[in-house]
Amino acid sequence: MEGIFLFYKPIGWTNKSIVGSLKRILQVGKLGHAGTLDPFAEGLMVVAIGRKFTRGLHDLLTASTKEYIATIELGKTSDTFDNTGTITVTSSDARPSIDDVRHIIETHLLGERTQVPPVYSAKKFAGKRLRDIATKEGAHELAASRAKQVTLYDYDVISYSYPLLTVRLSVSSGYYIRTFGNDLGKLLGTGAYLTGLKRTRINGYSADDALAPDDLEHVIQAQGLLLGAVQGVGYRYSIKNLAERYHCTGYVHNLPDGSVSFLAQGTVRDVSSFLQFVLPGPFASRVEDHSFLITKPHELFSEFSAQ
Repeated sequence: MEGIFLFYKPIGWTNKSIVGSLKRILQVGKLGHAGTLDPFAEGLMVVAIGRKFTRGLHDLLTASTKEYIATIELGKTSDTFDNTGTITVTSSDARPSIDDVRHIIETHLLGERTQVPPVYSAKKFAGKRLRDIATKEGAHELAASRAKQVTLYDYDVISYSYPLLTVRLSVSSGYYIRTFGNDLGKLLGTGAYLTGLKRTRINGYSADDALAPDDLEHVIQAQGLLLGAVQGVGYRYSIKNLAERYHCTGYVHNLPDGSVSFLAQGTVRDVSSFLQFVLPGPFASRVEDHSFLITKPHELFSEFSAQ
């Protein structure tokens, strides 16, 4: 199997466990992902399978827009800025209003700013992750040395009833939501830390389309686009025959721009086998480029048709 695979990371899973599980389930050797999620967080991970697609991860890692839903508790702090650390109740009696919260975000946090990563983070210094040296002397200085320019593009308050605040944040690559929560608490004078975090979007990829671990035991979906000399050469019927051979449902059709698009649904094993033989296509065809996107289906097909 190759392509872009949308995976929904459950709470508690580490990146190591995700990579190991997907390699075993999908039976692939090489894969990468765009953007680490801490174990306490959940949500979308964009996984690239195969050399062609892993090479394309750079833009998602360095120049993407990501969306998160964060739940923040005011009136307490955490040494990790989240619910996995040591929680301390602050002495502040402040009870900021929703207008206070919005004012602080819009005045101090919205837009481009320099952000220092949490001491407990995956950023590296001299080959070691900051979280692995967080208890050593100078850890805060090392974190400060990894400060970078990041952007909060937009935000929306989903709900607020002191001490709990839930916000939707649209941010640039490299933005730490844990730092946002901690900084917000400092600016409000209450202290704050994250009690929950969900990544809902990376560029045009949505968590609604991502496959959770349990989904991999059922039907998955692959959408493909083939560019080149792919029309008028029997490619649609080749794909239809291939889909039927591997018990996949869905469709294939020619697009006005000369490309061929398909959607195939089936088990992980069947879809993987189907994708393995889609290329290079019939003898007279010439595929110049292609894209495969593996997601959760929202509508199930009963057969495979060539439209």
